[in-house]
Amino acid sequence: MKLGIAWLGAIVAAAALAGDVIPRLEIDGRTYESVRWGPVNQGKVVVIHSRGSAFIPVEKLPEPYRQQFGIRGPDSPAVPAPESRGDSAYERAQREQRERAAAAAQEQERAAAAEQARWAVLDGALVPRAELTQLTGFVRSRAETRDGDQVVQRGVVIELAQRRDPTRDIPAYLEMRPGLWQETGERVLVVGHGLNPRIGELIRIWGREHPEPVQAMRVFTAAREPTAAELAGR
Repeated sequence: MKLGIAWLGAIVAAAALAGDVIPRLEIDGRTYESVRWGPVNQGKVVVIHSRGSAFIPVEKLPEPYRQQFGIRGPDSPAVPAPESRGDSAYERAQREQRERAAAAAQEQERAAAAEQARWAVLDGALVPRAELTQLTGFVRSRAETRDGDQVVQRGVVIELAQRRDPTRDIPAYLEMRPGLWQETGERVLVVGHGLNPRIGELIRIWGREHPEPVQAMRVFTAAREPTAAELAGR
């Protein structure tokens, strides 16, 4: 079967908290994966996710996370006042129990995030991420592979990028800033990409390379983040 590519988008130039990883987070109708918090400035927080980063107004975050940044909804429970120095032994024991439970929950979340980072889902199966190729680059166009008039697969063309200064120590939450990267000139076709990145966006994905190129471009099938249920069932 001979495949060709139908270009769907114009090529445009690229657009010029550290901490625990949240596996999946929906904000204002858009889903982000592998989320970490960055700095907060003027009511907006940097959201670092698997495809880059975004500045999100704190009030648009889901309520549990708004509370972390000091914003409560009308139905949120009031933040308890600091306990007085005259706490009883019972009150101190209750407070310590809450703190231990919170620490245990955070440790469980960290362990789950670390486990999720080791795996990806490719063609419906869990595979170790170490067996895949990491691709970082700028989205240049949308594309389709076709067999005659029939669309076989949809995907994107990305121009691979490399760090301008790989020796510079950059915090993880700033690593995907576009200005830190420069194009290599090599373009690859990524198919099976279920997300919908913007043209010019800097993204990072993992994929498996096809044995045959298409129109002189290497072709990769993109993997996605596993869900908690998929990890539990392996």
